[in-house]
Amino acid sequence: MLNWRSGALISALLIGCGVPDGPAESHQAVAEGFFRGIYGCEPALIDTFGAENVVVSYPIFEALYQTPAIRGLEATRDLSSNFCRRWGDPEITFDQVIEQDFRVVLIWSFSAVDNAASPPSDGAPRPRESWGGISAFRIDDQGKVVEEVGEESSPGPAARLRNGQ
Repeated sequence: MLNWRSGALISALLIGCGVPDGPAESHQAVAEGFFRGIYGCEPALIDTFGAENVVVSYPIFEALYQTPAIRGLEATRDLSSNFCRRWGDPEITFDQVIEQDFRVVLIWSFSAVDNAASPPSDGAPRPRESWGGISAFRIDDQGKVVEEVGEESSPGPAARLRNGQ
């Protein structure tokens, strides 16, 4: 039987766990889904979780695209398509997640096979390459990603901590 104390406890737990108001999807699920859509080569997730006016920015975009940010859902789908042609068999791990209100920070690790690399001369499969990063997402009140801003490195943040670097 619930009494005022158990009701207060349940309310405190829900508030403390950061259960979002509004959309059925948690903001963490939205950010993770959008990230997997782009870099995990699951394009349907880009449309599911991305706002039409989404902006995605990483330092490497300047070298690859001569712009610091990709703007719009169509450009984001193109980014993913290019990325997925280059990197096969992607594996994404979310090492840490911080969620507050309409913002989510993911600390992630990534590995994939470089499809552009020449196969080893001994006939072995191409090796996996790994890196990681930190990405901050802003979610709108419709439960869509409107901004992803990140930094990537090799090794990534989680790998540096595991390796004592």
